[in-house]
Amino acid sequence: MGYKINAYSQEDIEGIRSIYNHFITETAVSFETMPLTAGEMKERLSQIDAEGHVCFVCKDAGQRVVGFVWLHSWNWREAFKYTAELTIYVAPGFDRHGIGTALMEKIIDHARTHNLHTLVSCITMPNDASVRLHEKFGFERVAYFKEVGYKNASWHDVCHMQLML
Repeated sequence: MGYKINAYSQEDIEGIRSIYNHFITETAVSFETMPLTAGEMKERLSQIDAEGHVCFVCKDAGQRVVGFVWLHSWNWREAFKYTAELTIYVAPGFDRHGIGTALMEKIIDHARTHNLHTLVSCITMPNDASVRLHEKFGFERVAYFKEVGYKNASWHDVCHMQLML
C-alpha cells in the first residue's frame, strides 16, 4: 500500500482537520455546517482520548495525513460503555487506494482487543462507497432515517450500521 497507520499525534491534527473540513464544506457527508478551527479539532481529539478511545491516521510516504478513523462514545450513559461510534474519512483523491480498508482493519482490531462489544456507524446517504466498506467488514444496516438532515439545500437520509464484535 505504501502507507503507514499509527495512533494520531499532535502534529497530525492539522491534517485530520483539513480532511474533515473538506467534507464539511464541500459535501453533505458531515452534517456539521461550519469548518472546525484548529482548537476545536484539538478539543475533539482530546475528548476522544479522555473517553479512552483512539484515533488512527494513515500517512503517505511524505508523512501527509491521507485518512483517519476514530472511535468515540456512542452514548454517555455507563451501560453503553462497550459500544463506540466509528468515524472514518479518506482524503479526496485517495479513495480506492485501500486506505479505508486498512483503517477499518486497524480500528476493528483495536476495538476487539479493547473489550468493545459493538461498533455503530452513522452514514449520510447516499454514500454507496461507505456502505460497501462497512458491509465488507460485516456491518449490518440496523436503522434508516429519511430526510433527517438538511444541508446544501437538500434533505438527506441517514443509515445506521452496526458490527457485533
